Amino acid sequence: MQTELARYLREYNVTNYFVFDMSIPDTIGYLNNKFRYCVRQSEFETIDYHSVLYMNAFGVWLDEFHHHWINTNTLLNHLDNGKTVCIVSPELHGRDYLNEWNHYKEAGKNIKTDKLILCTDLPEYAREFFANGKGARL
Repeated sequence: MQTELARYLREYNVTNYFVFDMSIPDTIGYLNNKFRYCVRQSEFETIDYHSVLYMNAFGVWLDEFHHHWINTNTLLNHLDNGKTVCIVSPELHGRDYLNEWNHYKEAGKNIKTDKLILCTDLPEYAREFFANGKGARL
C-alpha cells in the first residue's frame, strides 16, 4: 500500500497529508519511506517520547475507546514536542460526543495553534460547534 500511496502523492503533488491507524510494522515502513505518519496514544497504548517512532512522527492521534482521558496537559505535551494532534471523536467508537467535545473545547481554548485536528463523522457540525459552541445536538 505504501508504494501505491507514494505514487499517488507524487502524481497529484499532495504535500498536506498524514497517515495513521496502522500496525507497528506498517508504521516502521512509513517511517523508512519518509511518509508523514502519526502514532497512537489511547487508554491501551502509551507514548514513549524518546522512541524513534514518536520522535520522527508528524503527529499523534489520540483515541478514547471507552472513556474520556484527554486533557490540556496531554495536548500541550505533544504540541510542545512539535507534533500535530488529531483527536478521534467519540462517535467513531459508538459513544456520545457532545460532553467530550465540550471538554476538548475547554482544554484547547487557551491553546493557539493550527495543529489540533478532530477526526469525526460530523465535520460540518464540529466546525460550527468549535467556532462558537452553538448548534443543535445531532
